[in-house]
Amino acid sequence: MEQLETLKRRISSVEDLHSVVRTMKSLAAVNIHHYEGAARSIAEYNRTVERGFQILLRRLPGPLEGEQNEATRRCGVVVAGSRHGMCGQFNQQIASFTTDRLDQMGVETDERMILTLGQRVASRLRERDQRIEKQLPMAGSLAELDGTMLEVLLSVEQWRESGDVNRILLFYNKPQSRAAYTPQWTTLFPISASRLNGLKNRRWPSKMIPTYTMDFATLFSELTRQVFFVALYRCLVESLTSENAARLAAMQAAESNIDERLEELNSEYHRRRQASITVELLDIVGGFQAINR
Repeated sequence: MEQLETLKRRISSVEDLHSVVRTMKSLAAVNIHHYEGAARSIAEYNRTVERGFQILLRRLPGPLEGEQNEATRRCGVVVAGSRHGMCGQFNQQIASFTTDRLDQMGVETDERMILTLGQRVASRLRERDQRIEKQLPMAGSLAELDGTMLEVLLSVEQWRESGDVNRILLFYNKPQSRAAYTPQWTTLFPISASRLNGLKNRRWPSKMIPTYTMDFATLFSELTRQVFFVALYRCLVESLTSENAARLAAMQAAESNIDERLEELNSEYHRRRQASITVELLDIVGGFQAINR
């Protein structure tokens, strides 16, 4: 009987864990839906910013020239990790991808000014002998994203104004499906001349092209800041989507394992209970036969 009670307690504990896993799985699915909506919204805003550049750049007489001399200064690196755990190899993969990619680009270790979002990815980078210049908490929801954005943008602006870096790169995980993601990187600064020339030569969607009265340099600077904002926001939203996709996959695997364990425990419980009943019946039959002798 004591063994049966122990099994019942174990089954109850596993069922409680199963309930927690199902709740986390549902939350991850809901979060993915919210972040996908935010990604669609920022894509619409990005089209507006790009059209602003189209209008601005049409007044320039010739094509823009690219910025060079990349190897003379340090490289600013922003790496987006997770705020919470239980998301598999999410932080390990982006940390490995970041260091491998920087090595391929020829950026020496002492030329890397790394800013991390999330303690876990910072730990993974330190394990790979990377020096973290600044560590910020990663947003855990859309409501917290504005604060994270502000801190990152301030740090990026300090890098640009100090002149210590000539390029700033963003490393993040990009979602591929509801339960898969892949590491990505993009250049936040400088904006490539090929991209600006592409915007300049893009066909305007209507017959009338708007104009502007603001000073060219001022407007260009403001639009550039918006490009930084859009790129950073999109990367962070996609990173959050990927984090929840990783968590959803981890919870699905955990749920499958728990289901198997529950099936094993229930089978063992029923087997031992049946054995206990059989022993009791044999005792009763044996006692009855002893009385009737």
